[in-house]
Amino acid sequence: MGTKVHIVPGNESYGIFRGGGSERIDWASNGPMRLVRDIIVYDVIPSRRVVDVNAFVPAPALPSGSADTDNTVRSKGDAAIGMARPASPSVNILTSAGELAQDGLPTPPDLLRWRSSVKDLIQLGRDGARDYVAYNFAWKPLEREIRQYYRQVAKSDQIVRDANRNLNRRLIRVGHEYPANSTTTSSLGSIIGGNWKTTGTLGAIGSGGTVLTTMSRVWYEGKYLYYFPLPKDAVEANRGYADEARSVLGLRLSPEVLWNLAPWSWFADWISNTDTIMGSISGALSDGMVPVEGWVMHHYQKTAHSFQMGSTTRYTAGGTKRTYETKLRFVSAPYIGFGGVGTLSAKQLSILAALGVKH
Repeated sequence: MGTKVHIVPGNESYGIFRGGGSERIDWASNGPMRLVRDIIVYDVIPSRRVVDVNAFVPAPALPSGSADTDNTVRSKGDAAIGMARPASPSVNILTSAGELAQDGLPTPPDLLRWRSSVKDLIQLGRDGARDYVAYNFAWKPLEREIRQYYRQVAKSDQIVRDANRNLNRRLIRVGHEYPANSTTTSSLGSIIGGNWKTTGTLGAIGSGGTVLTTMSRVWYEGKYLYYFPLPKDAVEANRGYADEARSVLGLRLSPEVLWNLAPWSWFADWISNTDTIMGSISGALSDGMVPVEGWVMHHYQKTAHSFQMGSTTRYTAGGTKRTYETKLRFVSAPYIGFGGVGTLSAKQLSILAALGVKH
């Protein structure tokens, strides 16, 4: 723990120091930062007569109350982590992926049906013009069904590309601020003047007032990294499937063309590959969002301001303001938060190691 003291300068007259105060900063390595300031500022208004410059308004008493305890601030920080946590990109990606299945992905029985239907249609087409109506009646609905499937395959490529970009070292900054608490009270009465030269009092020097204020606020700021790269082989394979699908969509299909272009295992392979990718995205929901850095700050301030409004004597003293404030800042640990107690899982440790984050 270290301490740094800063003197706020005032002014000097008749050999007497007027105004100013002190500022003290306490800190600890890798620990909380504390700032404590107690400042008194005198507003000296000299009169036309030199002797009257001795008058001043003494520093008023500060409002009662104190800053939140360390444990309270840490507790608010832990709660803010949950409230400020950004939406997981994988949630949006899974939603987009759901669009692929909105018309129903084919099942193994569908693939067998398509294969059998295409084979039958090839034979039907060879039977001649007398079966033209039956041929078109059967082929057109099947073609639409298969083209829809190819469109799903082509669309999956962009979804997987977005997933791989958003799930890989994406830095997100978030914050949360609690409602501030503030109170103000005021009072009027006689002002008892002080004497700079004698350090005594001058008695009642006129009417005046005092305003007392307190303010307290707590807020959180954090940085999150999302790191859960998708299996490279699965991503590259999906890109190949999408390229093939786009090439097929650009052709004028017939049963013969489809039979020659699409080995029937290709359909099942794409579905299996997509399941692998979506499984990885689902796994990222739990530990993929890493709070790599986080801070909770607390600022507490109380102020008393006494001032002279009217003089019943020859003395004009102005006013005096005293401000006392504390500022606290605590740093969170990845996954654990501000409590500083907890054990990371093997998966969490591996993610932090991949990100190069100290814990």
